[in-house]
Amino acid sequence: LPPPSVTATATPEVSPEVADTPTPTADMQSTCPDVRLTPTSEATSEPFYRETFDSDRVEPDEHAWAMGPGVVIADGQLQVSSMDRIRLATVPDVHLEQFSLEVDTRLFEVSTNRTNAIIAFGTLDTPTEYNFVTFNNERIDIYEMQNGRERFISSSQSLVDFSCPQHVAVVFQNGQIEIYVNGSIQSLAQVSVKGDQLGLGVLYRGEAGIGQVFFDNLVIEAFDALQVNN
Repeated sequence: LPPPSVTATATPEVSPEVADTPTPTADMQSTCPDVRLTPTSEATSEPFYRETFDSDRVEPDEHAWAMGPGVVIADGQLQVSSMDRIRLATVPDVHLEQFSLEVDTRLFEVSTNRTNAIIAFGTLDTPTEYNFVTFNNERIDIYEMQNGRERFISSSQSLVDFSCPQHVAVVFQNGQIEIYVNGSIQSLAQVSVKGDQLGLGVLYRGEAGIGQVFFDNLVIEAFDALQVNN
């Protein structure tokens, strides 16, 4: 079945504009294993939202993500880039306080030690109150943003090569967040609900250069339609 009709929402501006974003490789690394990853969640109905980013979009329309500085859809992927701290792209027309989100994720290979992929949820139109999870080659960290300031919640070691695409998932229900990589649970924590928007993005901690993250095959489930495989 085709994905549900969605409308564009504004991309929150969290960091300065990115100029002259370097051109990445055309596809998710051709040297990476071509493995069909098993979804973390087992839906009892069609997904609430699905996006494969399978067409290049010059301008947003009623079915597209809202593009902004550092956020483009190209080569069948959502590409989010930042030279300074956090940049987020909000999932259009999705409002859920409990959910499962799964997406294939890759870090630009020359910046994996300083670049973190982000999955965020909360109030993202005015991004001062939300929760977010960061992924890199060494760690998975959970934070909450309070009045525009980060508060660290928990961390777990995860030696995963994100220069190749990895299938990550975040499940949030009744204040508990569960984080999976390639179907294996990596971390969990208790966090408070701060809103109903979802977003993908990048956190760059380098003093110079640029961080880039690539996303593909996004699937979101409303939690009352899920049976979660633990």
